Amino acid sequence: MFLFKYALKSIFSRRRQYKSLFIVCVVVGCVIFSAGSISSGMLKSLNVKARQYYGGDLQFLGPKRFMFSQDYADKIASQVPAWAEVYSRINEEGWDSTLFFNGNSSLLRMVKGVDFENETHLFEDFTFVEGNHHVSSPDYHSVLISDPVAKKLGVHVGDVITFFVSTDEGFYNTIQLHVSGIFQDSSLFGMYTVYMDIAGLRTVFDYPDDFIEMVTINYFGRMTHKELEELQANLSGIFKMHDLVDDKYDFYNDVGYAGEKHDEFALIPLMSNREELKMMTNALNAVVLVIVVILTIIVAVGIGSTYRVIIIKRTVETGTLRSIGMKSSSVRNLFLAEIFFVLFGGLLLGGIFSFAVNFVISRFDFTFIPAFDMFLMGGHIKPLLNAPLLLGVNSLIIVTTLLSILFTIRQQISKSPVEALSAVV
Repeated sequence: MFLFKYALKSIFSRRRQYKSLFIVCVVVGCVIFSAGSISSGMLKSLNVKARQYYGGDLQFLGPKRFMFSQDYADKIASQVPAWAEVYSRINEEGWDSTLFFNGNSSLLRMVKGVDFENETHLFEDFTFVEGNHHVSSPDYHSVLISDPVAKKLGVHVGDVITFFVSTDEGFYNTIQLHVSGIFQDSSLFGMYTVYMDIAGLRTVFDYPDDFIEMVTINYFGRMTHKELEELQANLSGIFKMHDLVDDKYDFYNDVGYAGEKHDEFALIPLMSNREELKMMTNALNAVVLVIVVILTIIVAVGIGSTYRVIIIKRTVETGTLRSIGMKSSSVRNLFLAEIFFVLFGGLLLGGIFSFAVNFVISRFDFTFIPAFDMFLMGGHIKPLLNAPLLLGVNSLIIVTTLLSILFTIRQQISKSPVEALSAVV
């Protein structure tokens, strides 16, 4: 307790010397907390958008063009926790599909047949510009389209648009769809993707009434790898399951098309759907890592060098403390306690300032950046406090800095009281 009191008293009495060190720690703490929170918020948004696009945390897939039925979804639902949700979906490439309205048209990239009622938890996280997924019409099937496509067509909620497709058999077909919602998304997940009533998709493509292309499972982002392995083992008792893969195309390459080799099924985690997801996640983490490494070096080297000068100037004080009976280990702990308080206090205050920075960042509308919507919620970055990450990073900075000055402290306290007191500072 004496060391801590003496360390605090020493800091306040030498506040001019410590002021620059403290300011550096505040700035570093603010940058680290802000960068960590912003990147965590962007990653959460990316995962939310991916979960919406892919229908949850897992996809249950068969060989290409395998004809699923609703029975598959029911069997899978019996193997997942009661709080998890199981959805039935149909995905269609949109290259041969077009939306028409009042002489305007728009090509599509992906058409997703969904059950809006069952997937309500996913669609509640959409950023709707107009309407929502609950708006319906008794005369038409519902569809959700992105804001860029809606502007291109001149469409608003309540309008009826024409959906033109080329079926698998080579025939052309159309269906009238009621625009129930317009969502904000200009990213690869949403701009040219439409979500329509699964019954309407079956009708326009002339599929059987119980046809589904995949089963998706939503764990609401709370699935662990252990739970994934347990579900894989449970489903292996019902279906012929392929080994877990890091990329869904590895599975498709192994099994080919339905009936071509053998009918196996696979559980595909969210990040195994597209290589781009992993790349973007890794890129964000890499940026934060670079920032942390640079700042750690700045603090460890900069503060360490400055504090060495302070310690050398206090040679006489070191000799005095040693001469009155203080052990060399106690003197060392005193100096370490001082720099610890400076580091901890500066980083903590910087963390408090970061809340103001995060608030300001969250007020800006970043939708003007092309394809940046995947990192946004409602057009804004929503910083998310990642306590374990920030605690680990700040602990690393403190430990690294203390180690960087430990050699100098040992050199100083290794001098005898007589040598220290006779030094000219």
